[in-house]
Amino acid sequence: MEDIEIGVPKQEPVNPEDLIHTGIVTFFNNDKGYGFIKDQATHESVFVHANSLSQPIKENNKVSFEIEMGPKGANAVNVKLVK
Repeated sequence: MEDIEIGVPKQEPVNPEDLIHTGIVTFFNNDKGYGFIKDQATHESVFVHANSLSQPIKENNKVSFEIEMGPKGANAVNVKLVK
């Protein structure tokens, strides 16, 4: 019984730089305004919508982005080209 913890454990402060991911655009359809980015760290495919872009992107571009959970899963937001 001594090991049972009641309440919400305190969260460690999050470093804003840890929230920024990098990846490669694997697909982007300009006509429909959406595509997918492959996260370089997790190798997962993340959905991206044209409204989340700071500049135009195309396939094989290297980008930085943040992940926001939407109703259908992870979405890339604040997408920027990486030089």
